[in-house]
Amino acid sequence: MDNFFAARKPAPPKPAVAPGDWAQRPHGNCCEGDSELCPRWLARIDEGACESWLYPNNYPVRAYQEQIVKQALLKNTLVCLPTGLGKTLIAAVCMYNFHRWFPDGQIIFMAPTKPLVAQQVQACHKVVGLPESDTAELNGNMAVERRRELWATKRVFYCTPQTVSNDLTRGVLDASRIVLL
Repeated sequence: MDNFFAARKPAPPKPAVAPGDWAQRPHGNCCEGDSELCPRWLARIDEGACESWLYPNNYPVRAYQEQIVKQALLKNTLVCLPTGLGKTLIAAVCMYNFHRWFPDGQIIFMAPTKPLVAQQVQACHKVVGLPESDTAELNGNMAVERRRELWATKRVFYCTPQTVSNDLTRGVLDASRIVLL
């Protein structure tokens, strides 16, 4: 995380990561009340982490991307932008924050083809540096038992929609842990 620098806005009272790593943003009100009973989420939420959301400063901050991230963190969002305008950055920032907020939750990044899946693994890691130990790239060429093991032990997945569909149908993937798709 050395490629990130200090916050542009004041940090909240309980910083989620070491100062200087990310720009801290006020989160909103999704954590009001008892998060264990919150109907929005099925996975346990880290109440300290969810008090803020983080946005990387290792890329130029574009207001439209930051605004889309802010919306996508709080409600279901479909992002449609032309090539080169930052869909991957938006997805990676959302993935990073959900990874922080839901220590037991799973995150799935889907791309339509295997080559695009491989490309997105590298791109997302470059943007936010999710721990490689928590990530897995899945495809239909991988043995079902190996995928079952990865679904049970990893938290961030890069795969095609067909892999997800097949694994849900076969009972290889338990959808109850998915917090971001």
